Amino acid sequence: MTVCGIYKTGIEIYDRTYVLGDIGLIRKLNNWHPGLIGGYEVFLDNYNAMDEVSETIYMGLPVGWNSKTMKEIYPEIFDWLNLQNTNKYILLIVMTIVAVINLITCLIILVLERTRMIGVLKAIGSSDWKVQQIFMQQGAYIALTGVALGLVAGLGLSYLQLRTGSLHSMKKHIT
Repeated sequence: MTVCGIYKTGIEIYDRTYVLGDIGLIRKLNNWHPGLIGGYEVFLDNYNAMDEVSETIYMGLPVGWNSKTMKEIYPEIFDWLNLQNTNKYILLIVMTIVAVINLITCLIILVLERTRMIGVLKAIGSSDWKVQQIFMQQGAYIALTGVALGLVAGLGLSYLQLRTGSLHSMKKHIT
């Protein structure tokens, strides 16, 4: 037997388990008759249907045969993917906190720059509530402008990704 090359995925469990080789050699090593195979892989477009499809396949198999999903074979991969979802929520929370702190800082600077205006408004008889309304309106304007610009930028990047595929991730196939 001659080794033609070594394929390294970077995932140790795959590298230790799988070999790409000739089916005839596999049959010879396992003493299989011609036409025998070790299993089938079914690729789904919707990985959320994995358990349901596996159950349907299992019901149609002869006694002694089994059907396993990738979740059952490699649960650590799905644990890692779930951890990525957790990271997504943590990142969104941190970004929201930073945005709120920036908005508060902006409002404080706005108030500090307008101390003379506040003094003039109070001198001509404006109530505290009226002065607060002015700053709340300015803060809402600043916040809504930022949200609108962020939304336009995000949708623009999404459209760019959709049209060019330059940022497009690989299509998910779950066996």
